Amino acid sequence: MEQLEYEYPDKKDQLVKEILDLFDKEIEAETLSNIKKRLSDEVKKINRCVNDYLFDNNSINDINHIVSRTELIFGIPKVVKSVFKDISKIEQLTFNYFIDEFENFEPQQQDYIQTLVRESGDICTFRIGIRSHAFNSDTLKTEHSSERNKMGSEIEPIYLDDWLMADKKKYRDFALKIIQKKFNPENISDIKKYKEFLSRLFEKSSGKICNSKKAFSNLSGKLKEITTEDEVNEIIKNLKSNNSPLADKLNIYNFYKDKEKNYILRSKSVNEGGSDNDKEKQKENMLAQLYEENSDTNPIYLGLDAFIRISDFNPRHMINIMGYAYDWVGYCEGDMSKKIPYKEQIHSERKLLLWFKDDYDTSGKYGHQLSLYIDKFCRYLKAVRFSPKPIDTSVTSFFVSQENYMKYKEQFDSLSKRMIIIKKEERKGKNKNAHTLEYQFRINFVYSEKYQLPLIDRGTIEIDNSVLNVIFDDNDNDDSGFKKILSLRQSAWSNLDSKTLDMFSKDE
Repeated sequence: MEQLEYEYPDKKDQLVKEILDLFDKEIEAETLSNIKKRLSDEVKKINRCVNDYLFDNNSINDINHIVSRTELIFGIPKVVKSVFKDISKIEQLTFNYFIDEFENFEPQQQDYIQTLVRESGDICTFRIGIRSHAFNSDTLKTEHSSERNKMGSEIEPIYLDDWLMADKKKYRDFALKIIQKKFNPENISDIKKYKEFLSRLFEKSSGKICNSKKAFSNLSGKLKEITTEDEVNEIIKNLKSNNSPLADKLNIYNFYKDKEKNYILRSKSVNEGGSDNDKEKQKENMLAQLYEENSDTNPIYLGLDAFIRISDFNPRHMINIMGYAYDWVGYCEGDMSKKIPYKEQIHSERKLLLWFKDDYDTSGKYGHQLSLYIDKFCRYLKAVRFSPKPIDTSVTSFFVSQENYMKYKEQFDSLSKRMIIIKKEERKGKNKNAHTLEYQFRINFVYSEKYQLPLIDRGTIEIDNSVLNVIFDDNDNDDSGFKKILSLRQSAWSNLDSKTLDMFSKDE
């Protein structure tokens, strides 16, 4: 409006006069800036009176009514359109009011805003930001007790989570633009040069793996339970590659999943490094196991790309994780020549996870249990990934049967509304004639580093009734039920004579 006042000075006096006429009490002002200053002073006065009320009950008497609640909100747009009616396209002008963090408003305040939305008509619109888990019928109530604003009528929802997740490249570009504005000490305007600056900021890993000693030690221990030491030594010799820990791990994987009963023949038949298909599907799992066995940092959790993936399409996560990393730069007195070390990058990801857990709402029937539920989900999926013969999915995504979903619908809804797990599309079950559905979910990538889970989403694993029963058992306070079934599964997964896939969807 101040721009209009500047461009059309001949209409300034009329604009100010008609806005002042909206007030119930006469106030002095010659410009829009004067009016804004007066309103700002009144807000400060009200805040002061409210804060003093606990100590002085009479302070509330100092608040003066100067304008009705809708006169400015709806009146100013009408005045502007009236005063500037002879300007081209002024009729197409719409006033937008932006309100964020609506979930933090008191119920009475939410009712008031929704009443304004209902009464706004075509003169203005409201853009209201609210967390998806807090969006429900109560947040649509108006001050008229029997009335709620209706979806598709007064309310047109835009699900930003879905919008951001729809295009990975667009989210990446969006995330870079956000951090370019927030964290840009060298004021680099060109986005390509800024990306180069960021790539230099993070300490990189060589990715070199020391050895596969622990992997062979674990296999030897298993073999010694079922065969002689001489045979164990020959098997290990046959499986060892030419100084390639990754090839060693893939050989061990192929040895576990082979069906040959004679272990010596089995070890001889295993091709070094396995098939190209196995290499591609199991490479990340085998590398993850090797890094953990050698107590090394897995490089997939390092660098800008890792930060973007871990932010999981949430701009706030991206801002926070970069902020934590930049804290370290601050400790170095802003010396941008010093790279952010591995440990600080991982520390930033852990701090983001703590922030995420502190931030999501724990109200409701299952609110206080959410951290326990997701911890069990992640531990189970990690156990799958770190078994001797993991399945060839990324194990960040899982599905449950329609029966199990309906059994624990409230718990799944509580987790997905808070984006702790991401609900994916429903699909037809394995038995196409049964008309049953499977419900797919994905663990939020913010949990990936802590539980050494992948940062990609490929395929799904079934989590069956036996596992769900102990995950959602609120009486399993000492974790004994979950640990018992996990131990049973791990024993089956490390069985040299069992099929790989059959072990991941079996009820005890």
